[in-house]
Amino acid sequence: RFQTNEVLSDDHRRLIYGFSASERVTREEFLARIHPDDRVARDEAEQRAVSGDGNGKYHADYRVLWPDGGVRWVESQGRVCFASTGGNKQPVRFLGVTRDITERKRAEQALQEAHAELWAIHEAAPVTLLVVDEHLRVLRVSDLVSLPGRGAAGIEGQLQPGDAIGCLNALTSSQGCGHGNTCGS
Repeated sequence: RFQTNEVLSDDHRRLIYGFSASERVTREEFLARIHPDDRVARDEAEQRAVSGDGNGKYHADYRVLWPDGGVRWVESQGRVCFASTGGNKQPVRFLGVTRDITERKRAEQALQEAHAELWAIHEAAPVTLLVVDEHLRVLRVSDLVSLPGRGAAGIEGQLQPGDAIGCLNALTSSQGCGHGNTCGS
């Protein structure tokens, strides 16, 4: 509520931000809980929403600092309600949803770290590694170190991201797909 400086008007939202369910929270107390590295982006999103020029839509993901030292991620989205006064739009109320997305952010971070580790292994492996999609199109080729029966020089420059291979045995047989040692031909 813009006129009363009161924020977090329901029990659930107060708990997400680390306040007690019945605690009255001022705007200053609320803003003090926003992680310092996220304040500028959150404030910019709010300013875009409350300016009379925009449509009042608001969306921001940011970290919240709890009194016990914990850090939680929240997603907040909604719309500012305006009243027209003499042709000017004045913000009067913010309606929206806030949810705790800490677990989602942790999962995203773990996934990014796992991908970075896999790519590092991919690039440093002393063997040739391919990443292919379900249609056996090559998505990524590591540095070609050795291929039994062909050697790196045999396919150097032939496999590029986006290429398709008939089967992985095509890489080990000079005759191509269908002639590898596991093809049964």
